[in-house]
Amino acid sequence: MRRGIVIALGIFAVVLFTRLPFAATTLWAHDSVLYANAIEHGFHVDDELLLQRPHPPGYFLYVETAALAHAAGLPSDAALVLVSAVASALAAMAIFLLARRWVRDRAALL
Repeated sequence: MRRGIVIALGIFAVVLFTRLPFAATTLWAHDSVLYANAIEHGFHVDDELLLQRPHPPGYFLYVETAALAHAAGLPSDAALVLVSAVASALAAMAIFLLARRWVRDRAALL
């Protein structure tokens, strides 16, 4: 079991570090602006275009997790990028750990 955990942590690190060069530095899509508004001002549905947010309960866990990173001092866009990068690394690690229940480590790694 220990060897599998070491491999899983390696997968986590590789996925996380391969996301860094491609991390967005600005809010580039309409949805990312809505998420940033939700982080900074909370969920709110309004007919005013500038006050729009994602409709509740839309992506509540995503926005609240990014709000924690924002409260720790990161700007909204960096908080969203961090949450996405960590979530993709955790997903890759979880897929490996799930696959190794049925096949050997080498096949699960593929």
